[in-house]
Amino acid sequence: MFLKKRIGPYGVFSPETRPEIPTLLIVIQFSAATLLYKASGTKLRRLHESDCIGMGVILGKSLIGQLFDPKISLTQSGLIAVYILNQVKRWVDTCGGKSDILLIFNRDKNIIRIPTDKVEELEKHFDEFSLRVRPVLMAAADATVPHSEYEKAMHQFAIDVLALRGKFMEMKQFFRSLYQLAGIPLPKDLEEMIAKEE
Repeated sequence: MFLKKRIGPYGVFSPETRPEIPTLLIVIQFSAATLLYKASGTKLRRLHESDCIGMGVILGKSLIGQLFDPKISLTQSGLIAVYILNQVKRWVDTCGGKSDILLIFNRDKNIIRIPTDKVEELEKHFDEFSLRVRPVLMAAADATVPHSEYEKAMHQFAIDVLALRGKFMEMKQFFRSLYQLAGIPLPKDLEEMIAKEE
């Protein structure tokens, strides 16, 4: 019905005179499975792999190629989608604005929405991570950096990433990980406080 009403009428135009119509990703849920289609011009085809559309399609597909794996969970796929969308909004002209993410399950009719404020929070998280990983990325590839300096950069990176990860951890888990990473025994009073909470 959608194809017939919204896309089909454009078929009467020649390619030179055809008005520009958007490319769409369309999800259809059946009781047995969820299917993904791509509508482009007057064509509709089923997708069996990840894809993206829009002005940032080149960067988006590049990042999908680097990050996406069919074996990962739907939650992890959602996080990758937020990361890719954030990169495209940051680096591609005309892309931007607020975003919502929908996680659509394959075998049931469940749909989970990652709301705009949560997407913005995750975008900030990924921006912070990118800042933290830069020194390690450079030190790992720079033969002039002594190994001791590289190890210092890695240790600092581990502390920085733990601080970023901290907002997703329980407090007791965070403190134990922090002191373990620092190579310092957990202070007795802190250990007792954590034990009371458990």
